[in-house]
Amino acid sequence: MHWWQHLSYPNDFEIRPILNAEQLLSCPRGNAREHKICFLKPHLTATAQIGFTDRSRQNSGSKLYQIHPTDIKTHEEYVETTLENDIALIYLPEEVPLSEQIQTICLATDDLIPFGETAIAAGWGLRSSSENKGAIILQDVVLDVLTDGASNCRNSQHFICTFTTGKDTCAGDSGGPLMVQHGNRWYQIGIISSGPIDCGINNTPGTYTRVPKHLTWIARNTRF
Repeated sequence: MHWWQHLSYPNDFEIRPILNAEQLLSCPRGNAREHKICFLKPHLTATAQIGFTDRSRQNSGSKLYQIHPTDIKTHEEYVETTLENDIALIYLPEEVPLSEQIQTICLATDDLIPFGETAIAAGWGLRSSSENKGAIILQDVVLDVLTDGASNCRNSQHFICTFTTGKDTCAGDSGGPLMVQHGNRWYQIGIISSGPIDCGINNTPGTYTRVPKHLTWIARNTRF
């Protein structure tokens, strides 16, 4: 992420199942910005590590919770060329115990998207496009959300766009949340999807899968 400041949030928000971007799970071609991670079903070898904000300490603290996903559900109508429906669910075999470090996050409806205001993104990606390693400490950034249907935001029915001079998400952040706070609750409005290769230094917005558009799909494919 570019020009990120680590904020001292008490919670590393997760949901069950875990929301992610499909492009990270199905490994499409053609998005030069992303470092692809392939999970090959049904032989999943990935580990979900939940509850830490510092990679250098992830093996030394008791707050880290590790669990192996059992399955992944990618969207049936994902479009590789446009990244429409860039969303996936990662299924866990058991409930993750909540704690001071691990909490749930609400899924937003359209009326909670702060068009023309700000939202917060989080991720482990590059702090600038000139780097080649992801962040050691979980990063957060406050971004300006473009108005609904802005001319420089592609297909606003599928995406939320942000643009803030000198600030952006970057390679390795895809799948992370775009969030807003209402009262004492946090809501996920978007999933980091794509953006310019030169993160935060040109006039191209970052794009986020519009979570409210997929609430029915999420509910239909959520297992309890």
